[in-house]
Amino acid sequence: MTEMALNMCQEMMKRHVCANNVGIQVRYSKDARPSTGATRKMSETTNIFSIIKGYVKTLFEETTYKDVPIRGLGIFFNVVGEGSEGYNLFTDYDKVEKEKKGEMAILDIKSKFGKNAIIRGMDLSEGATAQIRNKLVGGHNGE
Repeated sequence: MTEMALNMCQEMMKRHVCANNVGIQVRYSKDARPSTGATRKMSETTNIFSIIKGYVKTLFEETTYKDVPIRGLGIFFNVVGEGSEGYNLFTDYDKVEKEKKGEMAILDIKSKFGKNAIIRGMDLSEGATAQIRNKLVGGHNGE
C-alpha cells in the first residue's frame, strides 16, 4: 500500500495536482470477507509522500483484517489543482520544498531512463511489487 501511495504522489506531482482526501479499499481472497476500506479528509492539501503515507497507513491499520488473505488493494484521492496546496501551522516548509525538489529530480531520471532506473529500499523488501508493476502495460506484461 505504501508503494502505491508513493506512485500516486509522484503521479500527482507530474500532473501538478494535490489531494485533500485519501481513501483505500482492501479486497479479500474468495468470499472470505466483504471488502473493507475508508476515506479520510486530510488536514493538508498536498502531494508530498511523507505526509500522505501516514494517512494511508492509518486507514490500512484501522480497516484491514490481518488474518484474511488479501486479494487486491486500491488507493484513491480527491484531487485539486496545485494552487490549492496548503499545510497546517506545524508543517516544516523547508522540508516540504526539499522533498519536492528530490521527487522532481527522481521523476526526471525515471522519465529519461525508465521507471526502474531508481528504486527505493522499500521496493526491495519482501512482498514489494513496484519493480514488477513498473514493467506492466495496462496490467499486462510489457516485455
